[in-house]
Amino acid sequence: MLFRVSSPLALALVLSLGLNACASDEVPTEEVVNVEEEVDTNLDTPAEPPMDDMAIQDEVPAFDLNSTTVSFGYDEYTVNPDSYGALDSLASYLKADSTVTITIEGHCDVRGSTEYNLALGDRRAESVKDYLLTLGVAASQLSTISYGEEKPLSPGNTEADHAQNRRVQFSQ
Repeated sequence: MLFRVSSPLALALVLSLGLNACASDEVPTEEVVNVEEEVDTNLDTPAEPPMDDMAIQDEVPAFDLNSTTVSFGYDEYTVNPDSYGALDSLASYLKADSTVTITIEGHCDVRGSTEYNLALGDRRAESVKDYLLTLGVAASQLSTISYGEEKPLSPGNTEADHAQNRRVQFSQ
């Protein structure tokens, strides 16, 4: 039985066999370089002292709830940018200790009906709560209440007295 092989195919076969026969059997190797690390074996270096619970407690920022008041304009409940610094500090304090819970108390001056002032005080307290929530304070740490005009700081009827009574305060 004879097979017919085309001449270009036969030529390619002969050349590939010839090239394989000429190839070297040597496998290339990579050069291995030894690198020694310097290790400090000096055991006389003192280790850093461990942090105790007291040191961790010192990192929690102190905050005086009684001295913090957020003021509002007449018939307004939007948080004033002047109050951002105090509220940012309060948020840091609350985030540092998730066991602390506070009540946000909304207050109004005596102008307006009792019902209106209770609603306005509630909107003021909720506005402050919303701001604290945007700073990452947990909702479970915050509650709100409105006292309306029932707990004035200043009992007078001047504009300065009214301004003192339009506020949000905090309690634990």
